[in-house]
Formats: sequence, structure tokens, C-alpha cells
Amino acid sequence: MFKKTIKFLGLRLSIIIFVIILLVLAIVLGLMVELKDSYYITSNRESGYGRYDVMLEPMEQEKPAFVLEFKVQNKEAEATLKDTVAVALKQIEDKKYDT
Repeated sequence: MFKKTIKFLGLRLSIIIFVIILLVLAIVLGLMVELKDSYYITSNRESGYGRYDVMLEPMEQEKPAFVLEFKVQNKEAEATLKDTVAVALKQIEDKKYDT
């Protein structure tokens, strides 16, 4: 069976995975609307050496900032969800999304 793919941010993804990623991102951003009075919310912007999924930058300096990186677990390379989280954290650090 032929599997249709799409290129997204330099990755070749099946159309189903691409749609799921967009839906999850839309849901998460929708839930964050409640934070709009205290955080600047940006998505898929260039930062450091790549693109983060979502960044929450506080309007007040004393509040923490957040960088969110969404991952689909690669069961061949990541035995547990902790491994997947470690991959996401490494990407945030390696790509210097905080710069």
C-alpha cells in the first residue's frame, strides 16, 4: 500500500502523523489562551539553532519562562517515555532555544 507523505520542517512525515501533530499543537495553544494576560505565547519560531514548538515568555520578569517541545515516542530508540522526555530536553539544550 502506498503511503502518502509530506515534508514539514525538513522532516518527511506521513499525512496522518502530520495532521495529528497539528491537532495536538492547536489544542495546546487553545488551552494556553487563558495565559495570554501574563505570558507572550509563540509557536514554531526560530530560536537558537532551530524551532521550538511553544514558548511562554512571562510579561513579568519574576515569573518563569517555559519552552515546550512535543515528541512522538520512537519505540525503536526510546524504551520508555522518560527516554522520550530526555530526547526533548536534549534538543532544547542542544538547539539553545533559550537564546
